Amino acid sequence: MLKKSILTNYKIARKEKDEITKEVLWIIISNIKNKEIELRPQNKEITNDDIIKIIQKEIKQIDEEIELFKKSNELKIPVLEIQKDYLNSFLPKKLSKDKLEEIIKTFIKENNIDVSWSWKWKLFKFLKENYNNLYDWQLVNEIINKL
Repeated sequence: MLKKSILTNYKIARKEKDEITKEVLWIIISNIKNKEIELRPQNKEITNDDIIKIIQKEIKQIDEEIELFKKSNELKIPVLEIQKDYLNSFLPKKLSKDKLEEIIKTFIKENNIDVSWSWKWKLFKFLKENYNNLYDWQLVNEIINKL
């Protein structure tokens, strides 16, 4: 499970006194614990998908920080870039644009779909069920708009 990998990497970073990695993993671990507390009343366990969303959210926050620091010529940008790259290593590899386009076209062909507004919801459901966290929504929309 992804949580175990993150905890192991955090312990390694602590032992090696890798402050950059330790800092970013501590944030992720804290968010994982918060999510577990949130799920506890529902008798649910945290899933890898939940953890991936936590990591993606942190990457987005790092991107926002980088943009802010670029405006002020802050020296912390390289540290943030390292943290972002490190977090990306925990995420599943995204589908390429070509592969995603192939999947969408195959879906349309196999389901004999007339390309109209209503078919998009079927496609979104299919992608979520079969390729969750492996694609970029903006890329999906770009491909759909070309069809």
